[in-house]
Amino acid sequence: MPSTPPRNGPKGEWTTLTRVRVLTLLDMGIAQAETSCQTGVPSPMVDLCSKTHWHCSRCNHTCSGHPPGNL
Repeated sequence: MPSTPPRNGPKGEWTTLTRVRVLTLLDMGIAQAETSCQTGVPSPMVDLCSKTHWHCSRCNHTCSGHPPGNL
């Protein structure tokens, strides 16, 4: 089993590259469990990422912090 990627961001957060990879795999339809295996990010964090990022149709990009329609 691969080791968990280092948390090099402020306050021990995942690096942007790791978060982008997780979100890209989820957007491609890869299951959360498989995403966790491929990235080394624990399943609860992958689940959290999937719940906190939405595609923003108004801005036409992926946003965090607000659900669709609450801009």
